[in-house]
Amino acid sequence: MKKFLIIILIIFSILPSSIAFAAKVGYTNKSCYIYAKPSTSSARRKVAQNTKLYYVGSYKKFYIVKISGHSRKVCILKKNVSKYKIKAKVKTTPTPIPSPTITPIVISEPTGWAKTEKLTWAKSKNILKVGKKAKLYDIKNGYELEIKRVGGLNHMDVEPCSKYDTEQLWHIAQGYFSWKCHPMILIVGDRYIACSINTMPHGRQTIKKNDFEGHFCIHLVNSKTHGTKKVNKEHQKCIDKAYKWSQSI
Repeated sequence: MKKFLIIILIIFSILPSSIAFAAKVGYTNKSCYIYAKPSTSSARRKVAQNTKLYYVGSYKKFYIVKISGHSRKVCILKKNVSKYKIKAKVKTTPTPIPSPTITPIVISEPTGWAKTEKLTWAKSKNILKVGKKAKLYDIKNGYELEIKRVGGLNHMDVEPCSKYDTEQLWHIAQGYFSWKCHPMILIVGDRYIACSINTMPHGRQTIKKNDFEGHFCIHLVNSKTHGTKKVNKEHQKCIDKAYKWSQSI
């Protein structure tokens, strides 16, 4: 009997932690970062104190969590989470965790999509001048954000104008900022331009209180990256997709 109990205890001790916990709710104990992966060098985003978290599992010094309004799992340093205690309860199957529902927040839905243009970078690089603001519309889920152009020679470098706009960009990025291309409509005054963006914060930051540490890129037809000085095919595909969408409405 003793040998049997020892064997059972050993088996329990090697079960992965990801199946050992029921879903729990916690909160950030201060303003801190959440990460796309369990690494402080991965894509990150700042969240406010008392942000609600749904506990999924853990890995080394990170908790794996979901945040209300986001479908993807993210990671947060354990030291930044409080207001609940995690107690191990071994289960043969994991307890299902309800996925928070993402509800698109649309500021305003522009009309007249048929007048959307496909403009080459050479002829339209100054359609949005440095220091001026415009809007970006996400054709997939209807998110909209205000942006400000801060530079760019081969394409536009822009920043979200506020924390709210960064939140909208976070929704468009589906839970983590990356170099992935997204088809969008750039709205400058009464003009609509098919474009493509990535969402990765990089380079200099001029708007200090928007929770976005850097800027991101807007590409138009035949615009080039600043690193390779070449036209990016994925951005061009997204521009075509945005234009075709505008003509089908």
